[in-house]
Amino acid sequence: MPGPSSFSRRPAPSTAGRLRSAIEGGRHSWATSLALHLLPGIPIVLAYLLLTGPLVRAIGYPPFLAWVLAMCLGLVPVQLGTLFWLGARPGGRRPLRGVVAYADRPIRRWPLAGMVTGLVLWIFVTGSVAQPVDRVLQERVFAWLPWASEVSGTTGTFTGHAESKVVTTLAVSLILSGVLGPVTEELYFRGFLLPRLPTGRWAPAVNTALFSL
Repeated sequence: MPGPSSFSRRPAPSTAGRLRSAIEGGRHSWATSLALHLLPGIPIVLAYLLLTGPLVRAIGYPPFLAWVLAMCLGLVPVQLGTLFWLGARPGGRRPLRGVVAYADRPIRRWPLAGMVTGLVLWIFVTGSVAQPVDRVLQERVFAWLPWASEVSGTTGTFTGHAESKVVTTLAVSLILSGVLGPVTEELYFRGFLLPRLPTGRWAPAVNTALFSL
């Protein structure tokens, strides 16, 4: 019989491997959940302050475009990159399988259509009702932020700009903040973080609150 020394030992997992296992598997701790919900906002703000904000001001486009571009640059690579990094496995497995939950439980077409329609109507109603709250928060809570007036809504940020630049801004926004950004956010915040929150039945409410922050 060969001795123990004749068998090759399995190498100890690397730091990246341990981090991947801690983030991907099971329920997250509160510290991990808070970090994974809130830290992705940092590269978005940095992209705006250092790159897209100065660029958009220099070319004379509405400031809303700077936020759209910043979200694309700071959101998609970080969040989607994290998911693909966690799902990367040898053997050609689909990279998001096992990382993003609910993929094996699709909703049937007509219930899904009803849910989407209801949510679209809901966002228009709540968006209109919340406008006074938005203004109060901007003026009394976030007035110290140099860009607060540029993220309090889209309509006011178009004032004084040429129609062609407004149309271009809306077209770019439709693709980036209307499709690419939301798909990435849903995969990351709802598909990845939501089922791993340590809150049980309150997970959707907690996930929504942390996402809003």
